[in-house]
Amino acid sequence: MEVTSNPRFVYLQLDKHRASLASSLLVLTLLVILPKTVVAQLTPVRDMVLDNNALLMGNTGNFGQGINGRAHQSEPLITIGGYQFATWYHNGPNNEQDVYLARRDLADPTNTWHAFDTGYDMENGDEDGDGSGAGRWDSHNVIGMGISGDGRIHLAYDHHVDDLRYLTTRSVGKATLSNSDWATQTADPANLFFVPGGERKKFNAQDSGNVTGLTYPRFAEGANGDIIVTYRTGGSGNGDTHFLSYNADTSAAPTIIAGFENWTTSDSLPDFPASFSNTATATYNSTNGSVSNQGASTDGTFGSFTGAAADTTTESTNDGARLTNGANHTYTFTFTDTSGSDTDLGAFHFDLGTFRPNSARTWTLSTLAGSSVSVVADLATGTIDSGTGGQVDMFNVDVDLSGLTDSTLDANGTVIFFLELEGGTPDSGGHHGFLDNVAVSTRGSENQQRWGGSHVVIDGNAGTYSDAYDTSNSNNRNAYLNGMDVGPLGNLHMTWTWRESSQGANHDVMYAYSEDGGITWLNNDGVLVADKNSGLQMDLNSPGINVVELDRTHSLMNQQAQCVDADGYVHVLMWHRRDDGINGEYDWEPGERFSALDSAYYHYHRDPFTGDWTRHQLPTSRRVGTRPKIGYDYFGNVFAVYTSNSDLIIAGATRASNYSNWTLLYEGTRNYQTDAILDQNRLYNDGVLSVYLQERGSDSTDATGTALRVLEFNVAVSPVVASVEIDLGEEQRSTVESFTVYFDGDVDVSPGAVSVVQRSTATEETFEAVTSTVDTQFANGQTTATITFDSHVRNSNGALVDGNYQITLDADLVTLDGVPMREDYVFGNEESHAFFAFFGDSDGNRTVNVFDLLALRQTYNSVSGSPDYDATMDFGADGVINIFDLLPFRIRYLKTIPFTFGSSRSSRIVSAGGKTSGGVSLKK
Repeated sequence: MEVTSNPRFVYLQLDKHRASLASSLLVLTLLVILPKTVVAQLTPVRDMVLDNNALLMGNTGNFGQGINGRAHQSEPLITIGGYQFATWYHNGPNNEQDVYLARRDLADPTNTWHAFDTGYDMENGDEDGDGSGAGRWDSHNVIGMGISGDGRIHLAYDHHVDDLRYLTTRSVGKATLSNSDWATQTADPANLFFVPGGERKKFNAQDSGNVTGLTYPRFAEGANGDIIVTYRTGGSGNGDTHFLSYNADTSAAPTIIAGFENWTTSDSLPDFPASFSNTATATYNSTNGSVSNQGASTDGTFGSFTGAAADTTTESTNDGARLTNGANHTYTFTFTDTSGSDTDLGAFHFDLGTFRPNSARTWTLSTLAGSSVSVVADLATGTIDSGTGGQVDMFNVDVDLSGLTDSTLDANGTVIFFLELEGGTPDSGGHHGFLDNVAVSTRGSENQQRWGGSHVVIDGNAGTYSDAYDTSNSNNRNAYLNGMDVGPLGNLHMTWTWRESSQGANHDVMYAYSEDGGITWLNNDGVLVADKNSGLQMDLNSPGINVVELDRTHSLMNQQAQCVDADGYVHVLMWHRRDDGINGEYDWEPGERFSALDSAYYHYHRDPFTGDWTRHQLPTSRRVGTRPKIGYDYFGNVFAVYTSNSDLIIAGATRASNYSNWTLLYEGTRNYQTDAILDQNRLYNDGVLSVYLQERGSDSTDATGTALRVLEFNVAVSPVVASVEIDLGEEQRSTVESFTVYFDGDVDVSPGAVSVVQRSTATEETFEAVTSTVDTQFANGQTTATITFDSHVRNSNGALVDGNYQITLDADLVTLDGVPMREDYVFGNEESHAFFAFFGDSDGNRTVNVFDLLALRQTYNSVSGSPDYDATMDFGADGVINIFDLLPFRIRYLKTIPFTFGSSRSSRIVSAGGKTSGGVSLKK
């Protein structure tokens, strides 16, 4: 169930066969990455109400009334395995704040959510607080949810320096139950859905101690279906960050929890092999036939326990229970847990063999009343082969128990199996069959501690911080995480800000990554900064983790947004004060913090190949509001969701623009109370932006309820011009025969979509149309539109005559899956584009000078096909460089072609100018 990445975005440079330049010429490739591309069109498609009475806290509490949808909450909305899940607090009766869980089948056209009350409610963060009567409505106490690759649902809720409250499903696969089974089991969640005993204060039931003083448990998807939890112990400005992960691998060898192979008439279990786990006791009772012990087992074979597959290992027929005289037999086997922990059962195993053809060889297995697992008559049945007169090998039988609605052997509970052997015909031949090696196993590694041991990864008490605005030293702090995400290589990536012990002192953006699942951590340059095994932890003094320096004058907000896309780009979205403040003035006084008036949202992203960080500012037409969230789609484009003045805002930027073209894509008008949370898996896998947020309610001292919604938008990606090349990317402008446009995706360029003009300016700019031909090809995820010229050419190869040129793509005639470009695309209207032709200009500097003369000299008197032949100096394209090429060169010698001109014979020199990057380069 892991969301896997796809290597879908590839930078391509397409080759075209043409005459090569002379080997003595230096050829530079110009690949222009264009900043003016459009992200997408968002089409609202669904407006779903999860709960019309979702909880809003009273206004007397801490940190606002909204608790369903907070930036530090992960994840209240998540899609796994074709289902979307949501969790929230319901404003229940009798002053209860119930923990709700819901699921909808994405294949269901009715989009029906099936919600249920888990049976648990808020205790620490409600108006009664911890029971002391002080009262502390506290919106820190959110619900976190994770779904591991084995199909378990994990919930953690109601914490702000409190004991852990953790709840998980009783067996694997609950997340992807059929719709009918989901309805049945969630109708009785305590007995059918969640682990027996319910919530606990530790992650593993076997752990010796509880988790205490916990805040912000955040779930994240790890590699291979594992999930990760981070949480803080201690308080704001003085706390440590802990890390642990859940192992979702169910392929590990199962473990026998109880069984027996020595048989006695006392119906007891004297000699179960010590090599097995012995986490349960076992007894049996037989009827209809005598049992005789045939000696100790010589091999101890208990089958594969990986399901119903047979294990053909030979069994000795000289031990086990002899089935007397061909009669039918029944056995009752009772297993009682002694481990004190819940155990998911995997298989019931027995070895059965025949001695004569008339032995009992048809078997049926049932579970009986009194079991902690599901009671099912005739759970499984089968028939083994019969011998033909001599002793035969034992047959190993595994009955898969994972299909039971409830296959969990409760702590200290009991499971009772009933085995019937039928089909025998009595005669005087003595014993006719054998039964041996009866046992029960776990499902894979289910009886193991699935959560690894928690350890501190960020130490908040090491190092001393001070700055120019506060001369006192801060010796304590905590890390406020933006998130933790797994990248396409399985690496974990984490960013955070520091909060010093003095209120309001948030500073800097920190970054580290792990290549081994969180055991060790590396800084931005790949240097070790934390190691679980050695005890090394990250702290204020760790080198190379500070990637964006933002002191307290920036009024940096904590706990914002992070994602890592499928190509490994780390994206961080933060709001803090703008560099220019208000009206071009930047004014800050000590003690000021979190001002939205002179702030903006900033997108910082890390290049996975270079480690460089780049910054871009989001539009400020809507003022900063709530903490944002950021996500990415299949094409590497990113989307931000937040609210401004209680309106939902969605913005986006494209990978093709290097995220420089942030645009507001949607501005809702409904009055929202909480932060907007997006569903990353749904966005990437389905191209649907799914947003979770709650409506504003009355300003009341008491709890109230309002509508909690999930809004969905189809992300229709507009065609994106990824790059262009003038004459195959060559620097020269002596011979320009083509212009190439590269799009991401399979783009349709309709006839008439491309127009080319020659620009000329005297006192007034005029344009002269150039006829052209467009050839479009799609390969390797990109569309290539090659434009060649039919007029304004100087030879049969279609080389443009001297001049400045401009190309326009009509937005309505360039489409991707029927979606047009958002606006016309124009190239050549800026000097930095350098879209011009000037015969003899071998280096594209708009001047024909001595360096170009040297280039002509080196190819002079050469013919097509020879090593020195340079087609760009062949004015007439006749295949030879001679006097007929020298003469037009001589006319242009020591002349320039400016960006604006009336004649190519103008002598005014204009420097070409450069292209700006559109971003701020930060630390590497």
